[in-house]
Amino acid sequence: MEEIGKALQGHSLGPYRLDRFVGGGGMGAVFRALDERLQRVVALKVLSPGLSRDVAAVQRFQNEARAAARL
Repeated sequence: MEEIGKALQGHSLGPYRLDRFVGGGGMGAVFRALDERLQRVVALKVLSPGLSRDVAAVQRFQNEARAAARL
């Protein structure tokens, strides 16, 4: 995951510019990113490519995102 994270640094995903790879785990990579629409720094978690085809993994990822948004 660290190799993917380092490779994505500096790239953009939609309105997010991935500034720095923070860490990774079983589900994906976390970046310090800039939301260019709102001009604010955010933590952005990106699902690993292998899990993006797994319906159950995508559901868990979405549930985690919803839980974090409620905080």
